[in-house]
Amino acid sequence: MSFSRRRVANRLLTVSRDRSWSLWKRNDEKHFELEYRAEKKAAGHSRIIWTCSWSPDDVYFATGSRDKKVIVWALDRAPASAPLEASDAVTALDFSPRILPENRYTVAIGLESGQLCVYEWSKESGFQIKNKFDDSLNHSGCIKQLEWRPTGDEEADFLASCSSDHAVKIFRWS
Repeated sequence: MSFSRRRVANRLLTVSRDRSWSLWKRNDEKHFELEYRAEKKAAGHSRIIWTCSWSPDDVYFATGSRDKKVIVWALDRAPASAPLEASDAVTALDFSPRILPENRYTVAIGLESGQLCVYEWSKESGFQIKNKFDDSLNHSGCIKQLEWRPTGDEEADFLASCSSDHAVKIFRWS
């Protein structure tokens, strides 16, 4: 699950083993109500959805699945571009907190194999690979979670990954 990123998190995105995802909207200080539930056919995935993340401006969200696909969705609940077809089951993903020029976003994707990849994504161009990490830097087990954090440097961010291999790795990305 993932809260929207703005200071006042007014949406919650949840994903499920039954291949569905749901959007919840905050209706007051303490409560969220179901805004939309994408059932199996509308959810775009053919296998369990394991991960999700919001873009830093809350305009898009992404879902990743055992079917090896990452789909970026617009708030109107339509796919924003063609899905990314990964080489293995997608078990973790996260948008960087930075928005690049021309409304491009950086997205880290972790795979069941332990592979870590970084892509740029835009509605116009879809996914473009930026870095497929070398085997010496990858995990030896399934990547369970990814998270970006600013470094304080305007040119770089930290990317943390954790895995079923019991390792946590932190990368500086610029």
